[in-house]
Amino acid sequence: MLLGLFAAAVVVFVIAYYTYGKFMAGIYGLSDDKKTPAEAMFDGVDYCPAHPAVLLGHHFSSIAGAGPITGPIAAANMFGWLPTYLWCVIGSAFLGGPHDMGALVASMRHEGKSVGEVVDRWIGRRGKVLFLLFTILTIILVVAVFLQLSANSFAIDPAVAFSATLYVLMAVVFGILIYRLNFPLWLMTVIMVPVIIYACWFGNEHKEISHLFSFSGNPALEFHTGVTDEATFQTAKATDEVLKDVESFEAYTAAKKALNTRNMEIWRYLLVGYIILASILPVWLLLQPRDYLASYFLYFAVIIGGIGMVMGSSSGLEVKLPAFKSFMAGNGDWLWPMLFITVACGALSGFHALVGSGTTSKQIRKEKDSLPVGYGAMLLEGVVAVIAIGTIMVSGSMLGDPMNTYATGFGQFGMIIGIDPVVGKSLGLLAINSFLLTSLDTATRLGRYLIQELFDMKVDRYSATAVVVVAAMALLLIPTTDPSGKAIPAWSALWPMFGSANQLVGALVLLGVAVWVKRALKKRNDWLMYPMWFMLVTTCAALGFMIKNTLVSAATPNYLLGGLSVVLLVLALLMVQQAFSALSKKDA
Repeated sequence: MLLGLFAAAVVVFVIAYYTYGKFMAGIYGLSDDKKTPAEAMFDGVDYCPAHPAVLLGHHFSSIAGAGPITGPIAAANMFGWLPTYLWCVIGSAFLGGPHDMGALVASMRHEGKSVGEVVDRWIGRRGKVLFLLFTILTIILVVAVFLQLSANSFAIDPAVAFSATLYVLMAVVFGILIYRLNFPLWLMTVIMVPVIIYACWFGNEHKEISHLFSFSGNPALEFHTGVTDEATFQTAKATDEVLKDVESFEAYTAAKKALNTRNMEIWRYLLVGYIILASILPVWLLLQPRDYLASYFLYFAVIIGGIGMVMGSSSGLEVKLPAFKSFMAGNGDWLWPMLFITVACGALSGFHALVGSGTTSKQIRKEKDSLPVGYGAMLLEGVVAVIAIGTIMVSGSMLGDPMNTYATGFGQFGMIIGIDPVVGKSLGLLAINSFLLTSLDTATRLGRYLIQELFDMKVDRYSATAVVVVAAMALLLIPTTDPSGKAIPAWSALWPMFGSANQLVGALVLLGVAVWVKRALKKRNDWLMYPMWFMLVTTCAALGFMIKNTLVSAATPNYLLGGLSVVLLVLALLMVQQAFSALSKKDA
């Protein structure tokens, strides 16, 4: 069954690329004779032509994040693998792909600026302000959450921190060698990628190296990741001199928790410094090469996952997850709209459009590169989503959280070709963390672009970056309470809203591009309007349910979450009204 599902998805994606992709390229009139913003507006900081292989690596690793892994796994756990699989395949090919490519091309034709500029030109200034306010709020929440998740992963596993730091250093060297010393791309790729893969393995095997990234001074607490209960604690204590003074498993747990919290706080501020640099430095020096190098590890993960899907059944892996569970999940969420909100990046995500019209459109070297970068990357992400569904199919249920479920299933897939399942699981977690960090640094730069555009480029990149980072840190540090009165950080209170907000951005992007296609290109736009209507109605319904659950029917109303949901819904409906007013105009 795994083989059939994987093969069917790949066949659909390949056919869609060569047929639907050709159709879209024809609608847009892509031509390599036209100068792209990367060439016409080259400044060596944001506008910088990139080789399509480099740009695909940057774009793919930036749009992926943890979304195509966590979303499909969570949805499959709620409703079964079949509806999740169908949505990932159909959504990637006919909704997410056109959304991503449309945003990229529209931005490329508007000086590499965001979809907000497209809205400004073809819908109106008010529509632009509404769109940018909506997306800036979403981006700041993304930066806050991904910053926290990355800091947590670095604190828990110093080997991951070691590997990520190495990525950054190697990326700077790579950028200088390629863009300043004119070394061949293929040669640097052949040298750098094996070095990074080996270093990742080295960091996991030689704990004394990665321990330097833990800031603890107590290797016992760092390295005994297998200590999970009293029995394993006593076993470890009997064989490790450093643990002999730890009185009990409870004392060990408390010390470990305090250590992780301390390390997390240190890494959070170190990562703040990193994302500031990633936002303001020339794109060729850090952001682009880091994402390019990271993408090879992600390609490697796709290959291992693909082998697992192809050979899984014949190697004894059984599908344990039901194809369909119920129209309503155990937490009371209905299949519609929650399946389509939960899957997000595995089928369609508004964040993708912000990447495509933010960093990617400023680096497109030739117009026809928009097809493999814009459409191809979304189809590749669809493959990642299908593999993620495969990992929970063989696990049978959620193993703690989606990331651990993916890593465990990935370890089982790797075992088929002789990779130790423990090593395979570590590789799976490293792949997820690579996704997280690439999305984090790109999101910070995107927030900077959006704020600059909101103020008509009158704000410098340093000030705009500071606004994004300070706002994100405020969400991490300012406390609030949940309906039960428990103290939680602000980002945690707002995160349940992100799925709907992100998908609503996707619907508004489709609407903006559709208006541009109709008014500027004088072409049919129904192929954009149909997915727009579906996503608009779906996300508005999800926000409606959230407003009902947090304000109307809740025993203790959550005014923060419910109130912001109302604000987002009103902003979206106002922009829709502006868009249809623009569509009714007769152009000269």
